[in-house]
Amino acid sequence: MMTDQPATRLSDAQLDELRVRARRVAGSLVDPAQLTRVTRFVAGRHAWAGAVLGKPFNLHRLTNAELVLLDLAAQAEPEPPVEPRPPAPWEEGYQPSERELAVAARAQARAKEWDRVRAALPVPVTVLYNYSGPHHYEFHVSGADHIIVREALDAGRLQRAADQSLCWTPSRARHLSFDRVSPESDRVPTCKACLRFAYRLVDEPPSEVLLAPLRR
Repeated sequence: MMTDQPATRLSDAQLDELRVRARRVAGSLVDPAQLTRVTRFVAGRHAWAGAVLGKPFNLHRLTNAELVLLDLAAQAEPEPPVEPRPPAPWEEGYQPSERELAVAARAQARAKEWDRVRAALPVPVTVLYNYSGPHHYEFHVSGADHIIVREALDAGRLQRAADQSLCWTPSRARHLSFDRVSPESDRVPTCKACLRFAYRLVDEPPSEVLLAPLRR
């Protein structure tokens, strides 16, 4: 949790003295060693640097006198107060960004629409991920989530055996490989072919809520 505390323990009098010293000793050329030293020290301490400078800190806009001032202040206060960090997403007080709120709202809308469509289908279904592709990592997947019928489906020209996906065809069969260990799934389907078949079964036009490309 973030708490109110001063960014520096240096007093106004100490800072004024350091600023006078910095202006007096600053040369016309940047000292590379000093720049390296200050860059390392202010990493994660931008509030401290701003308090010392008396203005928002920007490393790329420092004058030589300001660089010297930060170096002198670091020597005078080698252990500044620890700057508070914003709460992590799983911590109390976290404030999601507008983009995160939009992603969450879209995910909620997709889940709600899928629950509605699934309830209207003539047979029970589940959603399983297709593992037939070559790349499956935590943050990158190459397969889609497909709608799998759990009972035989006979809907005129659309017929599927139990455990087949709605998009199944003889030619696609070898490209469909599902993990059937956990048939109960809270996934939302992303296979557009499966979704179009699902909407055909409930006699509705496909909704962009489910068919629009996923964006993170």
